[in-house]
Amino acid sequence: MQYGDDLMEGKQSVVFSASKPAELLDQLEPYECRYSERSFWPFVSSISFHLDSPLTNDDISFLELPADAPHYIRELNDLRYHRDATHAIIATTVGRAVQDPAVYSHIRTMRQLGSNRLIAIITQSDVLNDGPVQHNKRPRDRARQLQNRLADVRTEQKSLDKNLTAVSEFSPAYTAMTQRRWELVQLECAAFVEEKAHRFHLRRKAVEGELKINPIPILSTSNGEYKKHAAGLPPTVFDGPYLSLEETNIPTLRRQITAFANEFRCNEMQQLVDVTIPALFDRLDVLASDEASHDEDKSMGSRSCEKIW
Repeated sequence: MQYGDDLMEGKQSVVFSASKPAELLDQLEPYECRYSERSFWPFVSSISFHLDSPLTNDDISFLELPADAPHYIRELNDLRYHRDATHAIIATTVGRAVQDPAVYSHIRTMRQLGSNRLIAIITQSDVLNDGPVQHNKRPRDRARQLQNRLADVRTEQKSLDKNLTAVSEFSPAYTAMTQRRWELVQLECAAFVEEKAHRFHLRRKAVEGELKINPIPILSTSNGEYKKHAAGLPPTVFDGPYLSLEETNIPTLRRQITAFANEFRCNEMQQLVDVTIPALFDRLDVLASDEASHDEDKSMGSRSCEKIW
């Protein structure tokens, strides 16, 4: 009855702390609805979970975007955080970005924060499928050219491999064909990397165009490519990374967050400029005036002593 007594005494909330999920579940068990004959879950309006981390301790909240299916608590939290938020980062995977209208709706709803307080992040933009990427004619034509060039190189490779089996290893033709085979391997590697990187950029532009609401920045990040750079893995042809560290947009994202307007720091700086620094100058002016008066009094006293002597 301890939990029931706490609630019946009028306490607004009961706090449970645990270092492991299993311990927390044990403490919450009396509130679960499956134990209706002896639990006090009808007294509970909501349960809030708090994770002890530097971000949540600085009043940074993580909120799941409401999907198409209505959910009362989720929508209520969404409205509350919209009202109280000073900054926001809307993060979504590349798949959900174009399929879920809630993503675009949230960017539009929160755009009043401005470009220096709101940013939309599209993650996993380096996860490609074999389907076509929707874009305008010129980038599509370029993608088709790269795919055709890669296909031509591989077709020539297969033909050359077949011809090599019919030529003596000691003939001049075999030497020439072997040299050409090596050149084709280099061409295949270059064509594969260029075609893959171009598809990355095409998909980014297509998804960013779907969500673009001026002036809010939309940033596509390549998580997998960044992890390869962070792990220090050497680049390989068929495993990448196909993008440079800067092209993953993770460094750009960090700079954007660092440049976010901070009201507390802005007010602190304004206080420094408007109040603190002028007050210091006033004190220095007074101090300089006092020192000048003191020096003048000393010189007057010295002249008086000279006259007396």
